Amino acid sequence: MTVTNFKKYLLAILAAALILIFLGVLLPACVSAPGNNNVFTFSDTSVTAASEGTGYEIDGTDLTINAAGTYTLTGSCTEGSVTVKKEVTGVTLVLDDLTLTSSETAPISCNKSSSVTIEAQGESTLTNTEDASTEDTSDSFEGAVIKVKSNASLNLTGSGTLNIEGTCKNGIKGGTGASVTVSDLTLNVNATDNALTSDGSVVVNSGVLTLNAGNDGLKSGGTLTVNGGSFTLDCADDAFHAANVTLVSGTYTLSSGDDGVHADEALVVGVQNAENGPDITITASYEGFEGATVTLYSGSGSMAASDDGINAANGDLDSSYGFTLDIWGGNWYVNAHGDALDSNGDINFHGGVTEFYGASNNGDAALDYDGSCTYDGGTFLAVGTTGMAQTPSTGTYVAFGTTGMGGMTNETVDASTSEFVITEGSAIVIKDSDGNVLYSATGVKAANSIVFGAEPLVEGETYTLYIDGAEAATATAETGTGATQGFGGSMGGRRPGGTTGTQSGTTGSSESTAA
Repeated sequence: MTVTNFKKYLLAILAAALILIFLGVLLPACVSAPGNNNVFTFSDTSVTAASEGTGYEIDGTDLTINAAGTYTLTGSCTEGSVTVKKEVTGVTLVLDDLTLTSSETAPISCNKSSSVTIEAQGESTLTNTEDASTEDTSDSFEGAVIKVKSNASLNLTGSGTLNIEGTCKNGIKGGTGASVTVSDLTLNVNATDNALTSDGSVVVNSGVLTLNAGNDGLKSGGTLTVNGGSFTLDCADDAFHAANVTLVSGTYTLSSGDDGVHADEALVVGVQNAENGPDITITASYEGFEGATVTLYSGSGSMAASDDGINAANGDLDSSYGFTLDIWGGNWYVNAHGDALDSNGDINFHGGVTEFYGASNNGDAALDYDGSCTYDGGTFLAVGTTGMAQTPSTGTYVAFGTTGMGGMTNETVDASTSEFVITEGSAIVIKDSDGNVLYSATGVKAANSIVFGAEPLVEGETYTLYIDGAEAATATAETGTGATQGFGGSMGGRRPGGTTGTQSGTTGSSESTAA
C-alpha cells in the first residue's frame, strides 16, 4: 500500500468514527431532549414523572408544560390540573385512562397562543367543579373543563373516549381567536352552559359526539364547520350556533329548546351537486333551521318545530339584508306548528324534494315569504291551511283548496267551508290527467290547502287530488306572474291583521314519494 493510499484509508476510518460518535451520542440526546417524551401519573397527593427531565414543572397535583413534546397523563386525582404555558406550541397530551377533577381552575388549560393536541387513549374523564358564583370575584376562575385561551389552538383526537363533565359552566371553551378541531374521537360532554364553544372557530372532521347542554351544544362566535361525524345533542338552547355554520356531512340527531341549527348570517347544508350530504333528524325544536341566508345543497333532513320549520331571518340585521332560503338539492321534510318555510326575503326552489307542513290554523302557512318565491326545479309539496297561504311568484305550480277563507286568524280548519279536509293519516295522492301518480304522501294533521310544484307540470293542464283513494279536488296548473302570490307582507310571519291570502301548508312527519 502506498503512503497516499494509506492516508486515504486512515481518513476514511476517521470519518466513520465521527459518524458513529454522532449517531451514538448526539442523536440519543435529541431523542431524549427535555420535555420530548414523558409519562406522568396523577394521584390525590402528587404528580409523578416516570423519568427526570425538563420541559415541565410539578407543584403538588398541578402539572405545567413549558416546552414542546409528548406528555402521557394517567392515574386519578380529585384536585389537580394541567396547564400548557403561553406561546408553547407542538404539545401533545396523551390521556391514558386519566380521571382528573378540579374545583379551583380548569382541569386542562391551553394558555394564550399555545398549540395543543389532546389524544384520548382508553377512557378518560375530566370534571370541572368550580363555584360559578365566584366567577366575577375569582382571579383563577376558568368556567370550563378544557379552557383554550385567546389565539390558542386545540386538536381533540384519539381512538379512546373522552368524557367531559362541566358541572360548573362550559365543557370546552375557546377564547377570542381560538380554534378547536375534533377528529376521530368519541367525545361525551355534559355541561350546565355550553358543551363545546369557541369565540374563534370550531371544526369537526369526524368522531362520535354526544353533547348535553343547558345552553348551546356546538357554538362559535365565528365559524362552525362540520365535515363528518355522528352527533347526538340534547340542548336547552340551540344545538348548533355560530355566525356562519356549514354542515358538509355527518349524521345528526338533535333535540333543542330553541333552534336545531342557527346561523346569525349564513347556514349552508351539504355540497353543491353532491349526491350525498348530512343526514339530519331534529326531533324537537322551536325552529329547525334558521339563518339570515339558508342554503340546502345536498343531504336529507326531517325536523319537528314548535314554530317555524326553516326560517331565513335575523332580527339583529337591517331589514335591507338579503334574506334568502335556497333549496338546490337533497330531501327535506318539515313538520312545523308555525310557518313551515318562512323567509323575510326570498324563497327559491332549484332542485331536491321538499315536503313541508305548516300549522293547522289560519294564522300561519306552509309557504311564507316577503320578497319573491321562484320555482324552477325539483319537487315541493306544501300542505297547510288556506287563510295565510302563498304560492310561487315565478314558475309553474298547482294549488288545491279554496283560498283566503280564514284571513289572519287562529281558527282551525273548518270542514263546512273547505273544499276538502286532510286529517292525520290521510293518504294524499296527486295525479295527472292520464292517471299517473306525480306525488304521494301521508297527512299528519288538519289541512285544507296543498300547493305542489314539480317539473312535469304543464301550464293549463288539469291535475287531481285524491284523499284516501277518493277524488277530493281538481286544479289547473298556473305560472306565477312574478309578483308576490297570495298573502304577502313586510314582516315575514308576523303580518298585519285583516289581510287574506291564497294557499299553503300545515305540518308533517311521514314518508313521502315523488314519482
